[in-house]
Amino acid sequence: MSSMHLIYSGGYDKLSKKSVKNSFIYTFLPYLIKFKEAGKNIAFVTLAKPDGNFDDKIFPYYSNIVDIIDYTKIHSVKWITYDAIFIFGGDPVKLLDGLKESRFGLNQLKKEAIILGDSAGSYLLSTYFYNSPPGELRGEKIEFLEGFNPHAKIITVAHRNNSVFCNDKLLKKVNTFAKNKKLSVLILNENEQKLLRGNRLIDIDKTKLFGV
Repeated sequence: MSSMHLIYSGGYDKLSKKSVKNSFIYTFLPYLIKFKEAGKNIAFVTLAKPDGNFDDKIFPYYSNIVDIIDYTKIHSVKWITYDAIFIFGGDPVKLLDGLKESRFGLNQLKKEAIILGDSAGSYLLSTYFYNSPPGELRGEKIEFLEGFNPHAKIITVAHRNNSVFCNDKLLKKVNTFAKNKKLSVLILNENEQKLLRGNRLIDIDKTKLFGV
């Protein structure tokens, strides 16, 4: 798994047109077009939300570029066939259950695969993640669950600059949990991404990443 490219993305504000346009869905598009033209296979995983939720963002641009892994594909997906996998955000527990049902695991992927998790997707690419309702109860009610990457030794906080999804109460509880588990805390603003390289989190050079 050491040569795998794991990207942690801080989500986007669906109420802001600017934030949506600056999300991974659009900023990665020109690279994914060339990646597909080079014969690579790409998957968009939408299991964190009901089927069809992202159709308005995906189909105008990606209909001939990516495979959509939703609940109609959950028992037939072959993860080893993909060179790049993008895990969309939503409900992290729903995503966890869906990925488990599809037999997803980092050890089931190509060793050189590019994996991006956005918001809830980034949580599940971490060692642990939190589940907490948005809004006023964010951080008040909270549970911690195991993610898919025990070796990373991180827990990710996305949407740092959006008070609906992040506040001081949440950060305090996450930091306490991380200290007890000897984890690093990765804090991401919306539209921010970091690449895990070894045990370091670095900025992304998309041209080098996709080789196009």
